[in-house]
Amino acid sequence: MKANIIILVFIFSISCSSFSRQSHEETQIETIIEIPPLVEDKMLDTSRISSVQFIPLETRQGVVLEGIDEIEVGENRVYILDRKQESIFIFDKSGNYINRISKKGRGPDEYNYIVDFGVYENTNGIEIYDHRRLILYDMNGKFLSSKSVPFFAGSFVKTENGYVFFADNHCNEQFCDNLIFCDNELNITSTALPVKDNFRNIKYSEGRRLLRIGGGIKLVTYDDFIYTLSSSSIINKEKPVFEGSTTPKVFYEQKFTSLNDFVIKSLSNPNTGFINNYKENDSYTYFRMYKKGSSYNYIYNKHTGFEISYRGIESELFFREILDLYNNELYSYFSAITLIEKIHSLSELNQFDQKLLKANETKLFNVKETDNPIIMIYKVD
Repeated sequence: MKANIIILVFIFSISCSSFSRQSHEETQIETIIEIPPLVEDKMLDTSRISSVQFIPLETRQGVVLEGIDEIEVGENRVYILDRKQESIFIFDKSGNYINRISKKGRGPDEYNYIVDFGVYENTNGIEIYDHRRLILYDMNGKFLSSKSVPFFAGSFVKTENGYVFFADNHCNEQFCDNLIFCDNELNITSTALPVKDNFRNIKYSEGRRLLRIGGGIKLVTYDDFIYTLSSSSIINKEKPVFEGSTTPKVFYEQKFTSLNDFVIKSLSNPNTGFINNYKENDSYTYFRMYKKGSSYNYIYNKHTGFEISYRGIESELFFREILDLYNNELYSYFSAITLIEKIHSLSELNQFDQKLLKANETKLFNVKETDNPIIMIYKVD
C-alpha cells in the first residue's frame, strides 16, 4: 500500500547552478550477479533454516494494527508502519507493546501522512517524511525538530553527512532526477539517475525504497539495476541475471502508461522477470521476482554462497515474503486468522512441519482472530 501522490509546488531557493548532476554514464562500474535457476518441481529446501520463531504482537485497547506496510528491525525492537492509521508502532522482540508514534495533523509538530521514516536507535530518534518536511521525534513521540524539504521525493535515508532522497520517477521543477543528495540542512549538493521518459510519474511498486546497508545505500530500479550509493553519488551498479529470465532491453524502453500497464506487459511476456522486492544486509540478499504469473523468492548468503529459493505458491503455506533482515534473521508476518488456519495444516508441510511445531507454543493456539499480526522469524545458518 502506498500513499496517494500529491503534487506539491515548491519555490526553490537553490539555483540550478548550485549543485551538480551525475548522469548514468558517470557510473563507471557495472557487474553482473548470476542468480541460480529455481527448480520448478523441487520443494523448498529448509536444511539451511535452523529455527523458526513466532512472536504474537501484544493486542489491547488502543493497540490494534490495521495493516503492516513496512517493518524496520532494530537491536531490541521492531518498528511497524501502519499506513491506514498513519502511525508507527514500536514493540520489543518478545512482542510487547512499547509505544506508538501517532501525530497526524496540521500542527507544527505533526505530519500530514507518513511517506517514509528512519529509525536512529543510537540517538533515540525516529524521523518521519511527509513530502513537505522531515519531522524528528524521540522514541516516546516527543517532538524534537523539523526541516522543510524543498522538493518532492518518495523515500529517504539519513547519512553521516546529510540525506539521500529517491524521487520515485517524479520530475521536480528544476531537475528531473531520481536521486537527490543533500547536506544536513537539506541543501541539494548533487542529483543523479535521470527519470526515464517512459517511466515519468509512474510510481514504483513496493520494495523500491532506499535501503541502508552497513556503510552504504542500495536502490533497485525498474530495469532491475541495483545501485550502490555513497552519501553524495552513485558508486556502483549491478545487474542480477536470472537464468531463463533475460529480459530484452527493448522491453524496458517501450512506453508504459501506468504501473499496472508495466506489470501486465511484464507478466504477459514469457522472457520477462522483474524484481518486486529487494532486501539486503551485510550477510544476506533477498529477491522477490515476478515471472510468468508467479512469484519467485531467493535468499542468498554473500559469504558462503548458499541459496534458499521457493515459489510463491509454497510461501502461501509457510514461507512468506521477507520484509526485513537483521543479522541471520529473516522477518515476515501472518495475520492471526491466517496463522490459525495454517497451523492446522502443518501435517502437509513435510520436513518443515517439525520446525514449525517446535517453534509453536501452546499460547499460539489461543490467539484470537481479532488479535494483532504474528511476526515470524526464520533463522538461517
